[in-house]
Amino acid sequence: MSVLPEDIKINIQTLYSDFLSSRALRPRLGQKQMIAEIAKLLVTAEEDDNPSISCIEAGTGTGKSLAYL
Repeated sequence: MSVLPEDIKINIQTLYSDFLSSRALRPRLGQKQMIAEIAKLLVTAEEDDNPSISCIEAGTGTGKSLAYL
C-alpha cells in the first residue's frame, strides 16, 4: 500500500481546515476518514498507472460531498 507523501497530506489538511473555517463548520471524523481513503486511492492509482475503484458508504450528514471534493 502506498503512503501519502507528507507535502500532499499537509496540503489536504490545510485546505480542509481553511474551507471549514471560512464557513464556520466543524471537522467530522467521517469526512477525515473519507478524505484519507480517497487521497490514498488516487496516489496508488497514479503510482500503478492503473485506475482504481473504491466504494464508500456513509450515513446522512457524514459530509460525503465535502470529502469527495
